[in-house]
Amino acid sequence: MKRFILTCALMTLSIPAYGDTKSFDTFISTNTDYKNTLDLATKRVANITYPKCPSEARITKRAQTILTPIKMPPKEEEPKDTAQEKNTQTPKNIFPLYGQWIERVLTQTCDTPTVINHLAVAYGEQQPILLPLLNGKTRLDVIEQPIAEIAIAERLKKQSKPCDSKAFIINTNAIGYRTKDNKGITKKDQGNGWFEQWTLRACETNYDANIAILPDPKSKHQYIVRLKETQ
Repeated sequence: MKRFILTCALMTLSIPAYGDTKSFDTFISTNTDYKNTLDLATKRVANITYPKCPSEARITKRAQTILTPIKMPPKEEEPKDTAQEKNTQTPKNIFPLYGQWIERVLTQTCDTPTVINHLAVAYGEQQPILLPLLNGKTRLDVIEQPIAEIAIAERLKKQSKPCDSKAFIINTNAIGYRTKDNKGITKKDQGNGWFEQWTLRACETNYDANIAILPDPKSKHQYIVRLKETQ
């Protein structure tokens, strides 16, 4: 079921992001059930990311990036009650009817700041499903992240000590864009690809991965990966 929902989500990422953003903002800031679910999912990812940290991750900030239209349930008419009766009413815990967004949650784990990302998929006014994405600040779209992971897996097999295992991505960070002359890095996108640095764990070893993400007319991007053991 989750795989089906993730596939549908990836297929619709090109839809313009619009919808009832005001009601969505209210949902994000006030829905305690959703917030508790998100906090729990985030702390689980943090525990897996830093298994040697004895303390629980501390969530310091969160933000959303809307991917597809957010449709909220229609607003109910204001009841014709007295002010006292209104104050005694319990607001409903309302969820979006449908929509997709990325939750970006900044955590502090043993003094290590990490952005933990989730793909949220809402449907049918139920609790949205949260699917884990790569940690960090990669510029790659959701649909392209697994392709980059495959490139890393292929590179791991070519190490002096081949590792035939899927890597766990600890963190990702975009370094900068490649200049037109291929001789440097710039902060401005010149349509010539960009560079990222990832940290990962595979076969009981930690690595730094320098990744060049280059334009490719056939597959959109070509990934050139260089690995360095750090442990």
